[in-house]
Amino acid sequence: MITETGRRRWFSKDDKARIAEETLVPGAVVSEIARRHGLTPQQVFTWRRQARRQPAPVADDPPFVPAVVDAMA
Repeated sequence: MITETGRRRWFSKDDKARIAEETLVPGAVVSEIARRHGLTPQQVFTWRRQARRQPAPVADDPPFVPAVVDAMA
């Protein structure tokens, strides 16, 4: 049972990611994690779905190395 007053709460992207990550641990129960954070399971499932849609962060290094072909003499 959620006993909040109905005011809208704001979570940062980092908070959402952290809570969603908790649900990925083997044996984790989404409704227990949601309850612990004062959320509904639907919110947590939505955050998980949104995280899967986001592209992976790009590293500082390029994902490929350009090939250089030397002309044979």
